[in-house]
Amino acid sequence: MGKGQPEKKLKIAIAGPKAEVLQAKAVMTEILAVHHSELTHPDEIHKEVDVKQQHYAFIIGARGSELKHIQSNYKVRVYIPRGEEEAQVLVVGQEDAVDRAIKYIEKTCETAESRIGGGGTGGRGADGEGNWEGYEDEEYEPWMASYIIKR
Repeated sequence: MGKGQPEKKLKIAIAGPKAEVLQAKAVMTEILAVHHSELTHPDEIHKEVDVKQQHYAFIIGARGSELKHIQSNYKVRVYIPRGEEEAQVLVVGQEDAVDRAIKYIEKTCETAESRIGGGGTGGRGADGEGNWEGYEDEEYEPWMASYIIKR
């Protein structure tokens, strides 16, 4: 329906022999739950990854770049839950690709945790100034003038 729009349930009619209709319903339910089915996507698996909601931004990246990187390099599909509830990130694809993508996601979360939990000043000191230790004794040379910003 679109972002911010209320969900609207629609009815879908399935026609055919009763056994195949039941199988179609089961496949559709499975696809809605885990985004694949053995019948429609043979040899694919899904695994869930515990990711804190505050780390979603690191997995998605700027304009989705990190998510696209994961999906294209590892040949998997990554589904990040929406909403306020805690839910797990779902990775779907071939088993070896899913395992490698999960390792990458976990590593990205560890890096995010160190950025968030490690002071989070972005390389700046506690006072917000840059870390200039060891540069005080450096002498000014004329070629440096074009690189110095006067504020």
